Amino acid sequence: MSFRIRKWVHSRAKRSTFLRRCLPRSLSLTMKAIRVKSIDEIEVDPAEKKPKRPPPKALTVDIVPRPEVKDEEVLIKVHTAGVNRPDVLQRLGLYPPPVGHSGVLGLEVSGTIVDMGKNVSAFEKGDSVCALANGGGYAEYCSVPFGQCLPVPKSIDMITAGCIPETFFTVWHNLFQQVNVFGESLQSGQSLLVHGGSSGIGMTAIQMARAMGIKVFATAGSLEKCKACEDAGAEVAINYRNEDFAEHILSLTDNKGVNLVLDMV
Repeated sequence: MSFRIRKWVHSRAKRSTFLRRCLPRSLSLTMKAIRVKSIDEIEVDPAEKKPKRPPPKALTVDIVPRPEVKDEEVLIKVHTAGVNRPDVLQRLGLYPPPVGHSGVLGLEVSGTIVDMGKNVSAFEKGDSVCALANGGGYAEYCSVPFGQCLPVPKSIDMITAGCIPETFFTVWHNLFQQVNVFGESLQSGQSLLVHGGSSGIGMTAIQMARAMGIKVFATAGSLEKCKACEDAGAEVAINYRNEDFAEHILSLTDNKGVNLVLDMV
């Protein structure tokens, strides 16, 4: 047997062993998921007032139906679910889930594909992925359109991978897929100003833009936050509490300004 054939057989055998260990032999029709209790279900101390909106202790683990997989979806056995501001707003009842999607919280996950629809390409059962979900991430299983999944690089652990999709997808779309009124998108060699540079979106934008050859400036509200922005790759971070960032940017760019401003609302 040739070396190439032996290597192929060995790799397939390793993958087969991995799948037997990691994939459930049969999928339960139910699963554990985190549900938000209604106000009436929340127990409070007699001395306390009933909250107007569900507090953090309103989160509880329940048994719910496992999601069905549509033709262009994968079913992920969740390893890690990221926590994002929309989750908090949804728990408070201020951010309803999209119509037709899961009412379970959770917009990003990492885990292992255990089932898939008939139209799924690019992935196989047993693949480790991270994904931007339409909801349902705070559960044992989460169904996601396969186009919203990314393979997890070997250099990244599953906990870290679970924190990637929400910010990285958002930044990539806004910086490199969107176009301005002139029909142009951000290009290598151009410049970017990131407001709120020390936020999750801000730090991701700084790093991604630098990796794409873009000169990055940032604003933040303290010296500590400004240093974090510069450590992440910003050319200059401006403390907007102490100085006029617009004037500072003009002085740094020979009065030309920047090609794009990313401002978190």
